[in-house]
Amino acid sequence: MRPAAAALAVAAPLAAVLWSARLPASLTGSWPRAFGWRAAAAFTAFARSRPGRVTLPLTAYAGLVAAAALLIFELRARSRKGDGQRPDRWLRAAAVVAGCALLARMALVSGLDLLQNVAFAPESMSILEPFATLAWLFVVSWLALRAAAEALAPRRAAGFACALAALGLAAQGLAAARFDGGRRGLSQAAALPEPPSGWRAVAILGGDGGKPTQETYQLRLGREGASDYGSARLAAAERYARLGPSVYRRAALSFLYSGYAFEADADGLGRALDLGVSLDDPLARALALDRLACEPATDRALKRVEALADDGRFVIGPQAAAKVAAAYARLGHPAAARAWKERAEAGPDGVAPGLLDLPAAAPLGRVDGRLDGLPGARVGLYCRPDAYSPYALGPAQLAASAVVGRDGRFSFDRLPPGSYFLAVSADEPAQRAAPWKLLGDPGDLVVSARRSRLVVRLRAK
Repeated sequence: MRPAAAALAVAAPLAAVLWSARLPASLTGSWPRAFGWRAAAAFTAFARSRPGRVTLPLTAYAGLVAAAALLIFELRARSRKGDGQRPDRWLRAAAVVAGCALLARMALVSGLDLLQNVAFAPESMSILEPFATLAWLFVVSWLALRAAAEALAPRRAAGFACALAALGLAAQGLAAARFDGGRRGLSQAAALPEPPSGWRAVAILGGDGGKPTQETYQLRLGREGASDYGSARLAAAERYARLGPSVYRRAALSFLYSGYAFEADADGLGRALDLGVSLDDPLARALALDRLACEPATDRALKRVEALADDGRFVIGPQAAAKVAAAYARLGHPAAARAWKERAEAGPDGVAPGLLDLPAAAPLGRVDGRLDGLPGARVGLYCRPDAYSPYALGPAQLAASAVVGRDGRFSFDRLPPGSYFLAVSADEPAQRAAPWKLLGDPGDLVVSARRSRLVVRLRAK
């Protein structure tokens, strides 16, 4: 009975701690309407409270101490029955316990990899996740502790150790056979092509106190985790993410978000975020909600808002509701905007009335530009939510993009009123001693009812 009690003392608090780390950081955003989401929301509120942040780790430590104490008592009780045992039985028992700990670690890692990367998405809010985790932790812990408790009887201990090893190998085999668990990273699993080489020059055209400013950077392409994207690698990662569940699917999605933002490909980014939202990726929901503030008013943008505001699939908190309301207002749907504003202001955690101002109806803007001297360069249009926002080139700020043709012309249409800025990038085989500079820097591009059409003329020097 003691190994079973010790296994439960280990499994129960660890399952709670592991689950709490995968719950939303706040209930004011958006999370799935999964099975048992109300209980998950209550646990989230507790886990994020000060008592929860203290209680959960202490409970986990107490469970480990209790399991160790029960195992010691079991070993002592069994050693008293073995009068004919050799004097070195405690050294043998310690070796068995250490070996079982290594086998248990292998089984735990393999099983949790499948549970957390294949069966359940982060922030899934499914009450099935902690019970599945509890069941796996209990079985593995019970086998390990039972083998350790039988350390003085080699044959019985070997039987439980073999069962533990078989369980871990079965989890590893399943992960490797069906979910790419045997691959070494996303590049091997998705068969990504070789990363690009060379250099990329990026010029960010901003403003400081109303005066145009320009910051130019030279980036080495092909650096792992920073600039190892490229159109071929992104296309391969996108195909891989659509294939089916795998232990690297979340990594592929994150690779797509950061990669399309690095390549300043707004269409690809929107497609990747749509895919992530359909696969219940919480990062995709967060980025897509933030990107609604500057996305051009197209039919595709309206479909994205409707997908993010699907009450049958998501529970929408007040902060997420406020972003949905503002997006509907920008897209010219005042009735839906008012309804979502009321939801954002409702409840104890809602936005304080008067703090949420919806954008007023105004004509959509357009930016027409021309860039001479850099054929094939990519121009990205980024939004600034307010005057204090940095000139960031992240996926939440990329509104639109275009590739400059031979005539140097580019344009962005159906832009909601707001503040934008441009970033121009071009690839080169080698690093320049002095990167090119753009003449005609317009600074911040402010689209308003009075200035709905802006003209930009740039020339590379």
